[in-house]
Amino acid sequence: MEDDPPVKHIMKANLVTVTPNTSLTKAASIMEKNHVGALIVMSRKKPIGIVTERDFLYRAMANNLDPKKTRIKEIMTTPIHVINKEVSLTDAAKQMTKLRVRRLPVVNGDNSLVGILSQKDILKIAPHLLIVAQEHIRTYLEAILSGNGNGVKTKVIK
Repeated sequence: MEDDPPVKHIMKANLVTVTPNTSLTKAASIMEKNHVGALIVMSRKKPIGIVTERDFLYRAMANNLDPKKTRIKEIMTTPIHVINKEVSLTDAAKQMTKLRVRRLPVVNGDNSLVGILSQKDILKIAPHLLIVAQEHIRTYLEAILSGNGNGVKTKVIK
């Protein structure tokens, strides 16, 4: 494998998705069953959001939301950042650091969802990118300490 392979060689193609109207209870069950830390929220075959374990903790549990009545659309991050499958791992790691995210949905040329890339995926293949991940952690901790770490809205990368 090349020194800086494209995202498509590292991403996970077996995506786990939900709809915006999925209950938190159902979504948590799906995450547990599939051993994943994030779900892509889909509408009309397009990714419209992402929900992570952190969203469950900070947006649902911390606000005492009823998991049977609350829908994913109420806690998901939207719009989401995506990355093209041809982008290099180094550039993907830099984007994650810049955007303060640990996961990026992966799209092909027509913006159809084809996979998901996590920091863990990158570090398994390219441990030399640990420095980029460490910068992400430092930036993230600084944001938390300054009070800017929760509820950050994101935008789609084009």
